[in-house]
Amino acid sequence: MGSLPTGSLRRLQLLLFFLLVGYPEASSLLVEVKVPRYRTCDSEARLSCHYSLEGETLYSLKWYKGDSQFYQYIPGNPQPKTYFKVPGVNVDESQSTEGEVLLAGLQVASSGAYRCEVITEAPTFVTKFGEGNMTVIDPPLTAPTLKGANSAYRLGDLINVTCSSDPSTPPVTLHWAINDRPVQMNPHMLQQLTTSSLQSDNLRHRSRLGLMFRAAARHFVRGTMRLKCTASIGSVYSRSQETTVIEASFLERSQAEESRGYPFFFFSGASSTWGQSCQLAIVSTLFLTLVKSWLWDESIYAKEETARHRQPGSKLPQAPNAPLCRVRSHSECHLSQINETRNMGLLPRGKNPSVATKFETPAGTNSERQHPIRI
Repeated sequence: MGSLPTGSLRRLQLLLFFLLVGYPEASSLLVEVKVPRYRTCDSEARLSCHYSLEGETLYSLKWYKGDSQFYQYIPGNPQPKTYFKVPGVNVDESQSTEGEVLLAGLQVASSGAYRCEVITEAPTFVTKFGEGNMTVIDPPLTAPTLKGANSAYRLGDLINVTCSSDPSTPPVTLHWAINDRPVQMNPHMLQQLTTSSLQSDNLRHRSRLGLMFRAAARHFVRGTMRLKCTASIGSVYSRSQETTVIEASFLERSQAEESRGYPFFFFSGASSTWGQSCQLAIVSTLFLTLVKSWLWDESIYAKEETARHRQPGSKLPQAPNAPLCRVRSHSECHLSQINETRNMGLLPRGKNPSVATKFETPAGTNSERQHPIRI
């Protein structure tokens, strides 16, 4: 029996090899990995690894941080889930499942590349993996600080201010804004100062960014200019600090207006809400003053009317056709006269004079006692 040609034998060996090992390039195994991009210290992160075997059988699923394995899931083992100690990786076993692991108590050392590896069962042993990077930040303790700003500038003055951040990991990114308009990366205005690290901790850094320009009219809005510096790290940290400076000539003009007696609301341009509140308060005060004055005049008028009608010997105006009072008591007659006088408009409504009622004293003399009459 003759032997196969060398070329045919070689092709047969390759065919047997691919039948046993499989065709990784032609495999339909899909792996999708989700790793959060940023997290803060002492927080947690959930890493997920989703796969589609498309008819294959799962042999194992493994998680790595860099080249160090910290988790594996092998369905065929008596204990499918196994954990391994890796610096910076603390797996919460109770919250971890087949394809998801929960990392708790994150630290700066938890930052790095995380890779999920999926292997199918024999005979193919197809291997696919996906990975993602996570950065654990230790943000600054306080907002950035501003130095070098004066309270007022004249047009043409040089403005030179510096924004500094507290130590952080990684270093923050600083941005300047003038009246909420971002300052573009202009080398003539922005000065990227050196980022220094703490001597005792090379992982924490301070950042500084300078802003230098000459004051121009376009930089001021109704006499004020707001300088704001923002420190940010990705999408998980952002804090700002701002200061307001004044155009010196505008301040002088406002003081001159006030000295001439013209009301001048200096901050109405910088803060429209504050200006509107002041104007509303002034209008309300004037209105209340007018109402109080009117009520005071009415009170004085009422007292004068009451006193006039209570004077001894004073008589109420008689109506042209007032009835005779000879057949009625003094009180009834007086009450009738009051009603008719009020109907004629000679006595304001609500102003009730008292009625004098005569009675006999024990000594036999006549006295008068004032009794109010309700009408």
